[in-house]
Amino acid sequence: MSQHGYPDLVFASEVDRRILSQAQAQGRLVRIAPGIYSGDVGHTAEALARRCLWQIVAHDMPGAVIVDRSARDGGLGRDGTLFVVADRARPLALPGITVTPRKGTPALPGDMPLPHGIHIASEARSLLENLTPSRRRLPASDAR
Repeated sequence: MSQHGYPDLVFASEVDRRILSQAQAQGRLVRIAPGIYSGDVGHTAEALARRCLWQIVAHDMPGAVIVDRSARDGGLGRDGTLFVVADRARPLALPGITVTPRKGTPALPGDMPLPHGIHIASEARSLLENLTPSRRRLPASDAR
């Protein structure tokens, strides 16, 4: 709980937007991303997004599984991309982080649970998923 009485994370879906707007205007809340705020006004939105990442992902993508390069790298990649399997089509843009969802198998028994109900793919699952051919497009000159 911050000194202003707001928790580290406040989601617009859970609080009246007028209250959020007023608190932000008074400097009692900082906006992390659309619909996501924090009572910790002493840190940047990027620092808050990194610190509260699992909570944010769990809220916007319940049951998400960290997969692909992100699982192999142990979470967030150096470029700020987090790949997850989730029931969401659009990426979630946070300051300094892009959570990129894709369709896939939900959490399996070998996947490691993380806080807030999300998982990270097991080593075996990561290896199998990384054998799948990439959907990356080659430049026209290389496609021949």
